[in-house]
Amino acid sequence: MAGGWLYKVKSGGWFEIESRRDGFISKNAPNMVEYIILGLDMCVSVITKENINILSLSNGKLQKITT
Repeated sequence: MAGGWLYKVKSGGWFEIESRRDGFISKNAPNMVEYIILGLDMCVSVITKENINILSLSNGKLQKITT
């Protein structure tokens, strides 16, 4: 995680792959943006039309990360 833990996915992400599948109801949704959040044991894909706000606790201080 030295390179970071929050990334905006520009291509080849989960949403793009799932959009090729018949029955994926969000494949034609306009303006969708995908982010990936990396954890130590897991990762999470966030697919949204909105900017995301993340609260991070670092050295006992709460920080807001806005994309």
